[in-house]
Amino acid sequence: MDSLYSDQGGRLERRFDSETLRIEAWGPNALRVRATHLARMPERDWALLAPEPSTPRIAIDGDEASIVNGKIEARIDRTGRISFLRALSLSRAGSGGGGLSLISEEH
Repeated sequence: MDSLYSDQGGRLERRFDSETLRIEAWGPNALRVRATHLARMPERDWALLAPEPSTPRIAIDGDEASIVNGKIEARIDRTGRISFLRALSLSRAGSGGGGLSLISEEH
């Protein structure tokens, strides 16, 4: 079975039935969410502001996916429900301090 999710050049997309849902980074600590029932996402940019450069991280794991941009994260579950979370802090993981752990809360 094909995945519902894909990374489209730093944009997280979910396709189910006739709907395409897209979540993309839109400047520091910001995400933009769009959806359509058209065959393709409209090219017209209706955003009020142009996006600033950012480097989102996308993770796809079976029937769930997420996109993190700065201090904001969006998670999509198997039913299409989107949860938005914000990072409270970054803490060092382990005694050696080698990795970082993202601590977040759901809204």
